Amino acid sequence: MPTAEKIFFNILQKKGKIEYPVQRVNVDFTVEMLAELDKAASELNVSRQALIKTYLRQALDQHYLATELISIEISNAYKLLYNTEIEKNRVIA
Repeated sequence: MPTAEKIFFNILQKKGKIEYPVQRVNVDFTVEMLAELDKAASELNVSRQALIKTYLRQALDQHYLATELISIEISNAYKLLYNTEIEKNRVIA
């Protein structure tokens, strides 16, 4: 296992860029979707691959944010329900 010193040295050699392991995948797209991707990539002056990676990253980030917000909303709903039950018990007592 590399030491922190070796990792830091490797980062410096690559000018601070951290490289993550890559795994190739095959994805089937319709001709129409490829045309849309190519058009968008051309408009942004990037490769199709870069566009797909960027869009997937944005979609995953959006998914995680939505999941987190749902979790927070559920937590807040439970807190509200709990506080309401406490208030009912105070009124009865």
